[in-house]
Amino acid sequence: MDPIDTMDHQEVFETSPGTPVANPSPRRRPRLFGQFLVAERAIRARDVSEALALMRLVNSPVGEIAVGEGLLSNDQVETILDAQRHVDEHFFELAASLGLGGQDLEALCSDQAVENLRFGDALVEIGAISSTALEEHLRAYDAEEHFATPYTPQGTSELARTAANLVPRLSRRSLHSSVRFSSARDWDQEALEVSAMARTQSCGGLAIGLSVDESVAGRLGPRRHTPAAAWARKLAPLLLADFVGLTLNMAQQKRGVVHESTLTPERLPARGFCFDVAFENGSGILVIDQPG
Repeated sequence: MDPIDTMDHQEVFETSPGTPVANPSPRRRPRLFGQFLVAERAIRARDVSEALALMRLVNSPVGEIAVGEGLLSNDQVETILDAQRHVDEHFFELAASLGLGGQDLEALCSDQAVENLRFGDALVEIGAISSTALEEHLRAYDAEEHFATPYTPQGTSELARTAANLVPRLSRRSLHSSVRFSSARDWDQEALEVSAMARTQSCGGLAIGLSVDESVAGRLGPRRHTPAAAWARKLAPLLLADFVGLTLNMAQQKRGVVHESTLTPERLPARGFCFDVAFENGSGILVIDQPG
């Protein structure tokens, strides 16, 4: 399946953080804007790939630009990126905490956020769709239920809420994918091809589970077809467990809780509530078990 990305194209659909668990009937899974456009036959799947390729070409990483402008060295950028793999902070925030970059780097990061080519604009640029048609389809897409952040039900602990809110950002970093979530619903024990969970040793034993299509889990390993990529597919449950564990550990760090988690590949919590998740190249289910 071709990767299909929304790239922050105004697709947030606001709701109250206190939304109760819902069981929609019929159940409709969330989807990304690109998936919506292809389903509506407004564009072709290969248009998505071309638009993403254009974005990669013109949207240079901020670290690369900072080196080019003499604001940071290559070693400093590597230090920031390495720290970013373990701490949920933006590039400039980490640079500032390390005493790097200063105000010029802050201005650069701000400018990049405004100037970067977005997915919808890239589709217009390659001639896949007109700007008028794009806006019409965006309004129709916004009428669907989909959320950029998983809205947890009332009574959810702060630790569980923090962990759920980390999933979108960590998915962009580790799975190289934007995501969209459904409303929360009671988990019905459904699982996809690759599953894993992490459980805290404190805070009542909170557990976070993630079940995804194999195509999604494959992005945790090498992107090219090499022997290492073949091993990564076999190790997909372990890699997914590491991803879920990192999510829970970061949440514990943010809440000031000791980072003690048990990782369990190929398992999911026995109960809880969940969200259907749309990734660029497949589906997922995020499960949260918050013992009473």
